[in-house]
Amino acid sequence: MPSTASAYKRMQAHGLAARRNHRASALAAALADEDKARATYEETHKACQAVEKLKEHAEAEEQRIAERQAENAAGDLAQAVYFKRKSE
Repeated sequence: MPSTASAYKRMQAHGLAARRNHRASALAAALADEDKARATYEETHKACQAVEKLKEHAEAEEQRIAERQAENAAGDLAQAVYFKRKSE
């Protein structure tokens, strides 16, 4: 029959193994959560960069349109002045 001391040591060893397994599973879960959070962050960061790039392109296009309109208006004005002087 096993002694009480050896039974106690087996219980301690089992408890120690259980605590180690619990820590390992908790660590694995934490690492998985960290990986998921990192992937979400990277995806969000890429989406924000894409939005910023689209904004920059839209602003550049608006600027080009405004410049073209200003050039057209200047040309129309110059043409109007030319015809007005010619008709005088």
